[in-house]
Amino acid sequence: MGRMSWIDESQLPAKVPETILGERVTENWLLKLFVEHLAGPLCRWLTLKIRSEAIAEEAAAETGAQLIRTILEGQLHSYQVGMTIRELICDEFRRRGLLCWIGQVAWRHAMHQKRRERRKSDVEPGFWESLEAELTPLEIERREEIASVHKALDCLPLRHRTVLTLFYLEGKNYRQISTKLGITPKAVKSRLTRARAAIAKKLKRLRDAEL
Repeated sequence: MGRMSWIDESQLPAKVPETILGERVTENWLLKLFVEHLAGPLCRWLTLKIRSEAIAEEAAAETGAQLIRTILEGQLHSYQVGMTIRELICDEFRRRGLLCWIGQVAWRHAMHQKRRERRKSDVEPGFWESLEAELTPLEIERREEIASVHKALDCLPLRHRTVLTLFYLEGKNYRQISTKLGITPKAVKSRLTRARAAIAKKLKRLRDAEL
């Protein structure tokens, strides 16, 4: 877990029963995921950062609603309508990106609520101004993650680098990638599986080297 993370994202798949991982993502399931596994850690993180439990809870609720609406409307990069629960939370890069997005959205909601209320009497002078001026903590972590991913990508063979870039960075699906590369969708899936394993191994080595 990164030093700025609001949740230990590696624990999330273990909390979801294996029996439902093959099911399609629905509004009810997204709501259940957020309420049971994400809302609590998100509220605790926001409360610690902004010192207001009420605002943290309101920001978390608004974030949950935005998460469901955004995914179901297909507005998030690499998150398609009809994807399975396994594809959403068991894929390391997709899961990490989603949780980072949730943290950033929650932070913006919390700051918006605080700007509306501007109750400064219970904190030292200038606290909220300095906090609002900070770069979003999760944006810092996101930049660090992106830098690590690009560094790992540069070390991979071209075939692996290409399929990962098309799928994760350009948001193309299996069929679109197969057309571009001149291979079957099944071959795309196979190549993507090998590429994920390769970059995960490389990222682990990079992280271990930083410790």
